[in-house]
Amino acid sequence: MLRLFILLGLFGGTLIAGTAQATMVDYTGEWASRYNGHEGATTGKMFGSNYVSLSTNGNRSLRFTAYDGGTTCGGLSCRGDGVGIGDDEIGGRERLTVTFSNAVTLNSVQFFDLFAGGNHGDAYTEQALMKVNFKGGTKSFQVYGAEQGYLKYDDLDLTKLTGVKSISFFAAGKNNSDFALASLDFEWTENITSKDQQQSGQMLSIAALADPLQTTARSVPEPGPLWLMLIGSFMIGLTGTRARRLPGTLPGLPLRP
Repeated sequence: MLRLFILLGLFGGTLIAGTAQATMVDYTGEWASRYNGHEGATTGKMFGSNYVSLSTNGNRSLRFTAYDGGTTCGGLSCRGDGVGIGDDEIGGRERLTVTFSNAVTLNSVQFFDLFAGGNHGDAYTEQALMKVNFKGGTKSFQVYGAEQGYLKYDDLDLTKLTGVKSISFFAAGKNNSDFALASLDFEWTENITSKDQQQSGQMLSIAALADPLQTTARSVPEPGPLWLMLIGSFMIGLTGTRARRLPGTLPGLPLRP
């Protein structure tokens, strides 16, 4: 039993070294309020210790315009109309790239203004293209529009990719497609060390100076690793004390000199 407690304590210490983080970036919420009319081809924010940046493929600026009510909201904040380039959407030869400082696993991607044929004046079904750069290489996905213009893409072939470092969004040019990026839901695991904490603190300080509006990632609960480590440490100490007693002595009697 004693050995079991020791092993549990050591295992708990190992779990503490790897902390799971998860967040959903809602580009229709605070981003719309903070960056509406943003001039520039790149921007970014800290989520926990993960810096998530947006960039375009040229000189055209990112756009976070107000929500126009032209598409189903999908349960998002909907103060804005998602991320566009030059205007409120991504189309033509425009390309939006999202980059993560810590590699992630994608849970879902949500789109606005991605309509099926015959809706919103579109003769053909619009298509959003995604190119994902992950630890196994690159993989492309084609997302087709929905009747109300809102689509949540959580296809298994996408969500099973791990170690995602970046994802690029662009439109299929053959049918005059355009769309806006509404949100990203992702998670990652990071190993916490004193050096990592110091570097993360420095990154957060720098980012806070550039952008006072920061979002904190949520931690995914772990199965009580701190308590396991404390119990294990206590039992290890108890084992050392017992080893120094004379054979056959009872607790409370003098220890061996």
